[in-house]
Amino acid sequence: MRDREDQARYGRARLGHGAPYAHIEQGRVFPITYNVGEVLDGYETLRRLGSSPDQCGSGHDPLVLQRYPTARPGMEGWIARLDIEPKTS
Repeated sequence: MRDREDQARYGRARLGHGAPYAHIEQGRVFPITYNVGEVLDGYETLRRLGSSPDQCGSGHDPLVLQRYPTARPGMEGWIARLDIEPKTS
């Protein structure tokens, strides 16, 4: 899992590449994980370094497109803005 930090307008956002939201939020790992402890430590690091739980997630998870606003009209379901607050449910 790689990590990327972006300074968003509403705080620090952390993206964990290679881990779906559900895995980060629920502490789940892929069945073929080599070192489960290191993966779980990585999830904790992402949560600790983000400004809030909403700002910790996966860069390629389809939920990104549901949780964050579209970058601009015509890009629905394709590109999301991660530099602003997630949508509220």
